[in-house]
Amino acid sequence: MKRIILLLFISISFMYNSYGESGDSINIDLCLTKAIENYPLIKQKNILPELNKLRISNYNKGYLPQVYVNGQATYQSDVTKIQLPTNPLTSSSTSPSEMSKDQYKISLDINQSIYDGGLIKTQKNIDNLNTQIDLQNIESELYKIKERILQFYFTIILLNKNEKILQILEEDVYSKRTKVVSMVANGIMLKSNIDVFDAELLKIEQQKSELQNNKISAISMLGELSGIPLTVKNNFNIPSKQMDNNIAYANNRSEMKAMTLQTEKTELMKSLYNVKNMPRLNAFGQLGYGRPALNMLNNDFDDFYIVGAKLSWNIYNWNQTKQEKQILDLQKEIINTQKESFDKNTKIGFYQYQSEMQKIKEQIVQDEKIIKLRESIVLSYSSQLENGSITSTEYMTEVYNRSQAELNLEYHKIQLIKAYYNYLYLIGEL
Repeated sequence: MKRIILLLFISISFMYNSYGESGDSINIDLCLTKAIENYPLIKQKNILPELNKLRISNYNKGYLPQVYVNGQATYQSDVTKIQLPTNPLTSSSTSPSEMSKDQYKISLDINQSIYDGGLIKTQKNIDNLNTQIDLQNIESELYKIKERILQFYFTIILLNKNEKILQILEEDVYSKRTKVVSMVANGIMLKSNIDVFDAELLKIEQQKSELQNNKISAISMLGELSGIPLTVKNNFNIPSKQMDNNIAYANNRSEMKAMTLQTEKTELMKSLYNVKNMPRLNAFGQLGYGRPALNMLNNDFDDFYIVGAKLSWNIYNWNQTKQEKQILDLQKEIINTQKESFDKNTKIGFYQYQSEMQKIKEQIVQDEKIIKLRESIVLSYSSQLENGSITSTEYMTEVYNRSQAELNLEYHKIQLIKAYYNYLYLIGEL
């Protein structure tokens, strides 16, 4: 039993540290996914719906009775007085007693909306749409992270390729140097030929050191952005996504979706201004206690109540609604022009990437032909070097030409894959 628990613990520990172990394979899809999951902005995608839910709940409370407690105490310089004529039979006046100048009132007021013209419903629709726009804007910001991931990842891939080519070159130079050392010892070549190889080896070490530092920097930035603990010991797989150059153009970017929602919002705002000019019907009630109450001739404290209904309708607002709608129409035009500009630039980039990918494919075909020719030349120069008919410098020139051709091939292969990923990113399909 203890062995089983121990094995389970080791397995869980291994899974937990799976991305940090040296030699683990890393692919671009994992980096893209983890970068989105670990970016702080992703938390807002859960917060915004909760905010929307709370606001909608508040709007719905507008359908419930509104209850207020009101109170006031006043003192006034004069009060209403009623002077009745004197009774001739009794010679006495029947005028009521004078009202008090200090007055008090406290009341409970209840107001219930019966018809609001659709105001609350429209406000809820606008809030829902605002939440959708905010979510799309967050998607746009998160999507931009993918562009940076592509940049770092393909930089690492290219640096790895360069490193391998330098390693092969270094091995070739060491091999030839060994033969030249033997030829110098036998008096066939001058010692300066060895110096040429030694200088080239130092140059290669210098290039390898520079590549290593650049790779460490790129891996650190990729690790920070993706949230994966990466090291130079990780194996970064070359993306193998099947290329489809016949993708029909369609702009599925979040920016386009957000702008479409913004145009819908302008229409909702226009309906809101219409609703504000609709009649409103409310029922109300008031229960109170004070001096005087409803009977102004009674100077004693008394309770009272009032019930009723109230209709209000703003039948003319000096064309404010008309002008607000004109403002919204102009804002909609601005959004549409922004949308058209974004789509046009995206379409231009779409065709540019298609053209670029075709160009790179042609370059790869030419690179392969050049490498074959360069390999043939190096083989010929290798024999001539061993026969002492050429110098080490001449031989190294051709070796570098071959290495440059190989580097160009690998560079173009990676550029082709990167161009395809950028192509997918551009149209919102990544």
